[in-house]
Amino acid sequence: MRHSGGDESTLDSLLTQLQSLRMMLSSTQNASFTLFERLETFASCHRQAKTYNLTSNDCTPGVTSCSRDGEVLTWHGSTNTFSCSPYLLDEIGKLRSNQNMTNSLLQATTNRAVSVDVTLNRFIECQRRGMSYNMTTDQCILMVPQCTSDGEVLVWNPDENRYRCSRFLVDTVNVLQAELRDLTRKTLKVNQSGDTAETAELTCREILNKRGTVPSGKYWIDPTGSGKATNAFQVYCDMLTDGGGWTLVSVMKASRVNDEKKYPINGMNEKTLLADRTDDWSSLSKTRLNQIHNAYTDTIMRVFVSGFNSLGSGDRSYAPRTYYLKNLKNDKLNFNAFHAIRYVPEWGDKKKNDYKLNYYRDGLVHCYDHVTHDFKDAGKTMNHWDSHIVTVANTKYTVSRHGIVGDPFSNCEWLYQFNNGATKTQMNCGTGAERYAKVWLK
Repeated sequence: MRHSGGDESTLDSLLTQLQSLRMMLSSTQNASFTLFERLETFASCHRQAKTYNLTSNDCTPGVTSCSRDGEVLTWHGSTNTFSCSPYLLDEIGKLRSNQNMTNSLLQATTNRAVSVDVTLNRFIECQRRGMSYNMTTDQCILMVPQCTSDGEVLVWNPDENRYRCSRFLVDTVNVLQAELRDLTRKTLKVNQSGDTAETAELTCREILNKRGTVPSGKYWIDPTGSGKATNAFQVYCDMLTDGGGWTLVSVMKASRVNDEKKYPINGMNEKTLLADRTDDWSSLSKTRLNQIHNAYTDTIMRVFVSGFNSLGSGDRSYAPRTYYLKNLKNDKLNFNAFHAIRYVPEWGDKKKNDYKLNYYRDGLVHCYDHVTHDFKDAGKTMNHWDSHIVTVANTKYTVSRHGIVGDPFSNCEWLYQFNNGATKTQMNCGTGAERYAKVWLK
C-alpha cells in the first residue's frame, strides 16, 4: 500500500512520541527504583533509631536533646537507640575515686621508698664503720665476733673499722716476757755473771771485770763467746792472786804416770780440777784449754811450782816460784797452748821475740803488774833439749824432754820427764808425792 506524505509525517511524529514515552518510562522506572532504594534505607535508619540523610542516602545518629545537667547521649547496643544517661559523670566519679586511691597508694609507696632508702643508707653507714645495723632501733651496733681460739681477744682494727679476733695480747705478753728474760739475762750478766750456764762469760777474767770483787771458786765460762748455754762449762777461778781473774786449766804431779796423764788431750779428772785439788793429775781437754787461751790476744800463762828437789846452779832457792809466759807470735788466736806446755818449740824462737818469760818468788821484785796485765821480759830462753814421742789413743805426739819451762833461771825448772817414759816421772828434779804444779790462764 502506498502512503501519502501526510501519513509519513504522522508516523514520524508517533515514533518520536513513542520514543519519548519510552524514555519517560525508563526515567520513571529509574526514579521508581531510586525511590524504592531510598525508602529501604529510610526504613533501616528508622529501625536503628537513626536519622535518614536524603543527600547521602545513609543513616546518621539521631539527635536527642538531654535536659538534665551532666547527661549525655549514650548508645545502647541492645536496643539500637540513643538515650540520655549520666554515664560520663559516673565514669568521671569512678576515675576520680581511682585517682584518689592511686594517689594514696603512690604516696604510701613513696613514703616506703624513702624509708627504705634511709634504711639502706643507714645500713651502708653502719657497714662502713664496721658495725651492724639494728632495724628495730634504726641504730648502728658493734659487730662482736666470737673468739674461739685460746688466747684470742677482741681487738679494734682501725684500718678495717671493725673488731677482729687476735692473739695480740698473747703475742704482746710473749714479747714482753722475752724482753723481760733478755733484760733479766743482761742483769744477771752484770750481777751474776758466771753463776749459771746461761750467764757464762768468756773466762774468769771477764767475770771479774763485770762483777768486781768476787770470791775464788767455781764459775761458768764459754770461751767461744757463742752465748749458748750448751757451750758453757765450769772452771775454777782464782779471783785473788795477781789481781784475780785466773782460770785453772791443769795440775801436774811428781809421780809415775802413763802418757794419757802427761798428755791428756781429751781432758782428765776435771772434777778434781774444778775443786782446785792437787792430789792427782787433772786437766781440761786440749780444745777447751786452747779456747780459753785464745779468747784474748794478750793472754798470760801463769805456772805455779810448789817446790824443788835440788838446784845445782842459778837461783837455787827452794821456795815455790811462779813463772809468767806470753805468746808474742802474730797468730795469737790460734796458738796451741796445750801442746806448748809439753813442747817448747811451739812457743817459737826467742831470738825473734816470739815469746816473753819471767818469774817471781819471795824475796824478788814482782815482775807482773795486774793493772796493765803485763810483765817485764827477763830475756831468758826456754830449753828444748831433745824430742820424744808419746802415744795417746793410738795417736803419736812429739814432746820436749821436760816441757816448760826448760831451765831458764836455774836447773831443775821443768814439769815432766818424757825421756824415761812412765818408769820415772819427776818434777823439778824430784819425785815427792806432795810436789805439784798448777797452770793458770788469764
